[in-house]
Amino acid sequence: MGCPKVTVIIPVYKVEKYLRGAVQSVIDQTYKNINIILVDDGSPDNCPQICDELGEKHDNITVIHKVNGGLSSARNAGLDSINNTDYVLFLDSDDKLPKEAIEGLVKEAETNHADIVIPDRYVKVFEESGREEIAYHFPKEMYRENAQDFVLDVVMEQGRAWRASAVLYSYKTINTANARFPLGRIAEDVSFNFIIMTAASTIAIYPYSTLRVLKHSGSITATFQKNFEKDIWYIDEQAREFLKRNNRYDEKGIEKADALLCRNIVVYLIDIMSHKNSMNYRDKKKKAKSLLSAPEARNVVRSKHNIPYFEKKKVRMLFRVVYWMLQHNMDAVVFKLLSLV
Repeated sequence: MGCPKVTVIIPVYKVEKYLRGAVQSVIDQTYKNINIILVDDGSPDNCPQICDELGEKHDNITVIHKVNGGLSSARNAGLDSINNTDYVLFLDSDDKLPKEAIEGLVKEAETNHADIVIPDRYVKVFEESGREEIAYHFPKEMYRENAQDFVLDVVMEQGRAWRASAVLYSYKTINTANARFPLGRIAEDVSFNFIIMTAASTIAIYPYSTLRVLKHSGSITATFQKNFEKDIWYIDEQAREFLKRNNRYDEKGIEKADALLCRNIVVYLIDIMSHKNSMNYRDKKKKAKSLLSAPEARNVVRSKHNIPYFEKKKVRMLFRVVYWMLQHNMDAVVFKLLSLV
């Protein structure tokens, strides 16, 4: 048997400044049995022309032009166009892969007969300063080989390993699960991973970075996500459906799902009141109160859960303080505190 084929799907929208660099990082991989699918999602800049130029220059690049439908729609179009491959990897068009990334991921997958290979870290690259920072998805001791255990103990209880970018997925497992990204969601990666991990058996961890994430003013993570409240409840629904599909909707499973819901509510509450949100204090407070007004939200933040993993100690401490205050009905103090952070 020869080297397994890897298909890299790159959605493209308004990234003419970064697109060539992202594609070149795939072309420069030490692993060579790679196909690249560029999905032009109706980009209004020069991206469509750049995609065509790259497609003409490289035999292993396929270009799809489509009407704008968002990130999930573009990724799904890439998946639907695959004829034959062994593995799939998604890459955002303003990010890059280290040269050995795919070779390392495939080796882990083949050695461990894994359906999914997840890197335990990635590198943040800050465009303005050029500063680089290693960020860990989760500590090694959290790793679980069984896919369902991984979801309960890492994704749900700790709120980690949500990212789909630069993760190696078995194409067979994607098809078995009929996994696709949901349209119109901010947290599309979470839903995709919940679906595919139902069909997966084994997860392997690659102990190196497979992704260089560019942080710039146009990044999704650089702005306050005003509509994330809807996704909080969507993620909760997906988590509980995952438990039911896998016969894990017992007391332990429900506790894990509650822990994830609690984490997302507290984190979003912090985000609402943060400087990233340009709303005035009065509107922030109104939005925060709305978030906490749902009975499910009040019940879950009053319950006792383990403090989830955060790489930065300051964030973990802030979460701990806010969570404690919410448990003791000190909402007004929480709002004032967060407005000063």
